[in-house]
Amino acid sequence: MTEGAERFMETVVPPNEDGAPAPSREAYWRKRLGRIRLGAEPVAEQLERYRRVTITFIAVAGTVGLMFVGLFTAFRQPVVGATVALVLMGPLMLVCWLDFVRLRGRVAEYQRETEGEVRKDGGGPGGSEPPPPAA
Repeated sequence: MTEGAERFMETVVPPNEDGAPAPSREAYWRKRLGRIRLGAEPVAEQLERYRRVTITFIAVAGTVGLMFVGLFTAFRQPVVGATVALVLMGPLMLVCWLDFVRLRGRVAEYQRETEGEVRKDGGGPGGSEPPPPAA
């Protein structure tokens, strides 16, 4: 056997007998999902909580930006205040929102993969179970 084929065979880990994802895939997803904890609570609930935190952070940063505008408006320089607010708070809000969008995409990818494993194992919609009887 060639060296490349041996390396390939070493890296392929079959799924467990109980249908759980292979340990290497689970470790991959734990690393890729970052803040989302697998097995702790449903991933959708964690993502919803992260979305609420993102919205709250954006609201707080926006409020601080409006305070800058208000402060500079009191000294008759609202354009300078808006510029300062945009330069200081804009990147924070943008990075926070982009991080959430990136995490949401990764969670969707994880859910598609795990749903595909359930279907391959015969459970869930699209599996090998017979359809329910018609009434």
